[in-house]
Amino acid sequence: MAILGGGGGKKGGETGGDKTSTSASGASGGSGGTSMQFQTSINTISCPCSSYAIDLGNGNIGCEIDDFGILKSINPISISNHLINNKTPKVGDRWRCTKIKCEQGNFKWDTLHVVKVEENLEQVSGSLFNSIPSTSNCYIPPTTIGYYVENKIVDDYVTLGFINDVPLFETAALAMSYRIREGKELSFSEYNDEGVIKYFPGEYYPKDKFITGCKINKKDMLAHAYGSDWIYKSYASETNKITVDGKGGIIDFKVFGKNKPTFTITIKDSSGCSVLDKKIKNETLESDVYNLRQSFPALPQGKTSETYDFTLTPTADSGYYYNKEIIRAGTVKAKIWQFKDPVFTLTASNSTIANATTTQTDVTVTKKPNTRSQDTSSLTHTTTITRASGSDNYYVNAKSLRFSDLTTQNTWIKKTIIKQDEDGIPCVSSFKVTNNQNYFDSSDNLIYQGDIEIGMRFSGKIEKTKTIRKSIDLDIHKEPCDDCDDNTDIKTNKFEIDNTNDLFAGMMVKGINFITNLESVDCGKSITLGSEHVINKNTDITFSHVQGGTVRDIKGDLIETNCVRFPNNTELTFTKANKSEIEGGVTFDKSGSSSMTITSIINNGDFGQDDTTFTLDPDLFITNKPNTCDQHITIGKNISSYVIDFTKCDTDYNTNDKTVGVVDSFKNGTFALHGGAPMTRSTYTPNPNFVGKDRLVFTVATNDSDVASEEKTIFITVK
Repeated sequence: MAILGGGGGKKGGETGGDKTSTSASGASGGSGGTSMQFQTSINTISCPCSSYAIDLGNGNIGCEIDDFGILKSINPISISNHLINNKTPKVGDRWRCTKIKCEQGNFKWDTLHVVKVEENLEQVSGSLFNSIPSTSNCYIPPTTIGYYVENKIVDDYVTLGFINDVPLFETAALAMSYRIREGKELSFSEYNDEGVIKYFPGEYYPKDKFITGCKINKKDMLAHAYGSDWIYKSYASETNKITVDGKGGIIDFKVFGKNKPTFTITIKDSSGCSVLDKKIKNETLESDVYNLRQSFPALPQGKTSETYDFTLTPTADSGYYYNKEIIRAGTVKAKIWQFKDPVFTLTASNSTIANATTTQTDVTVTKKPNTRSQDTSSLTHTTTITRASGSDNYYVNAKSLRFSDLTTQNTWIKKTIIKQDEDGIPCVSSFKVTNNQNYFDSSDNLIYQGDIEIGMRFSGKIEKTKTIRKSIDLDIHKEPCDDCDDNTDIKTNKFEIDNTNDLFAGMMVKGINFITNLESVDCGKSITLGSEHVINKNTDITFSHVQGGTVRDIKGDLIETNCVRFPNNTELTFTKANKSEIEGGVTFDKSGSSSMTITSIINNGDFGQDDTTFTLDPDLFITNKPNTCDQHITIGKNISSYVIDFTKCDTDYNTNDKTVGVVDSFKNGTFALHGGAPMTRSTYTPNPNFVGKDRLVFTVATNDSDVASEEKTIFITVK
């Protein structure tokens, strides 16, 4: 039964002592139960959440709430024959307020917390009050009941002994219960006693001399255990490494401990010389923390980087106490990196076009290393290509420039996959690569020297060309059609190709006039595309896959990454994770003039730690030849005429008139060039009843230049 209000319960211990413990469980409600005879009665006293228990004297308990600085008394809730979720309540348990009055004045509540539990062996009559746990995240202030902190209460608990005058308990709940009775914050510590876990109330540190923490620039060194030591591993390419400015700077080191441990600290540069302002050997930690602000010198003239090795070692009878575990020996190790401010340079190579003069001046800027999105307004670069008198005009060979097209020196290395960790799975997270450390360009110039490091990014591309052998129409033929009419086109997404080696679902598929995805690689040599197409026999289509990732770990010759899919012998390009990168755009003068100016405007820059040069190759974007492209056209038979635009896909912005030159004309039809402007169109008429393929090879020239474009082809299919 429930008793509301007033006097509260009697002081524990009068019936053999309280056996209490705490727990942070919860959910909601209350219900009656069955009648009980002579047995143990569980009686509780509870306070509403946000209130705490107080000692009213004479063994009585009350509840009190702090209402914005005004203390208000709340009647405690006493329950006889009380269970919570069919279990014996414990001090600190929360239960849902149902079937009883849950308000007093303007204060209302839906959850209570148990502040006292009594177990009495007596004649019990009446109903069992079975509450539902509460999930409410209510605030439970520390109790102020005086006898909770009396020493004799310890004797009422079942302790497992004492260490340094601190009691040990069998469960965390009992340890927290003891903390509550002390009126302190709810917490406990584990103690490993020869493989048996026991519990201290509160945060416990043995009386031995222990180092409990080490931080460098707020990075926790003891969170990186390797064997018997703590090693903060870092590589030059990682962004989370510990760094100091190339012009010199200060790093904060902190050592935490208890009971005055002794230790030795060393900081040495790459030559093994100490850089400490004073010797720190057998130093005693007099308080809870030892602070060291160490200054580092600027890099000497001509030196671009330096590394420093930090060590912390306990001495004499000191050890470590970390994550509630006692460790008697070990060394904390960390590497500190120092880089000079990188210089970022925009330049251009000389054009190889005949009779061309390249004019440009390098643009440089110096920034802080390992920083992103720095202002680069000073990085606007111009390159001008000027022709000699009487030479050809210049034309834009590309509509826009991607900055990935610029040549970046000293930032990448290429490796070839020689073995994946598993076969026959959608992707792998580790693979082996060739172990050559140097990469040379086509002229045997050393581009990159070094090997792969953790944190490097990589990318790879595979491209396979396959030939369509047969179309498969499953509505008519269950197998590839060997006896179909060759002149009958089938629109389908299933085809047989020459082979399916190195193909897998998800690859991009590119044909003459379509782009789709490879949905599946089927039995034998058949494939399924993501959409239906009409593809003639013996037509080549291209399958490609581009993917990248980050090197997460290196174990011997095995590289661990995110999950990627590449066949063996795929070449991967690895780049430094903190290499410099730029964002922006390029503008051009109009085509058809005696000079051309390329303006590179950099909007944003991410700076790594190395000097970086981006080199623009003008020949990639400017040409002295008008440009055009191949075209693939499909028309119906017996069409009267079809208009062909020979400069349909030009990119050179030419404003001058152009003239088409025929190298090899159509064989199965007639055509006529337009007599007036524009001079780049013609009409094509297939011969009567002709069905099949026809083609014409052509060039394009301008009226003010003797130089023609590269030879291109018009492919026509008549159906």
